[in-house]
Amino acid sequence: MYLEELAEAAILDSQHSLDPDKRFSSPWRIVDVCSSLATVYDHVDNGTTRKQVCFAHNTVKEYLLSFMISASAKAAAFSVSEIHAQQLISHVNLS
Repeated sequence: MYLEELAEAAILDSQHSLDPDKRFSSPWRIVDVCSSLATVYDHVDNGTTRKQVCFAHNTVKEYLLSFMISASAKAAAFSVSEIHAQQLISHVNLS
């Protein structure tokens, strides 16, 4: 996902509507908040360079999709299914 898309996804509410009041002052702020979970790379496509955000390690994705996080009282809010995550990404890309 590109940096700008991730910044927009971060302001989706529970109804999958964008909440402009929660928008970061800069897309880079999302990287600051998630610095240990994500890595930013330059992605060049047709001569255009964009910032692509990826999990810092495959274990980050595995943990977010795991039963362990969904069963945790403190971390359950961060649990996500892969299908739901893909739907959310599609929604952000089409918005």
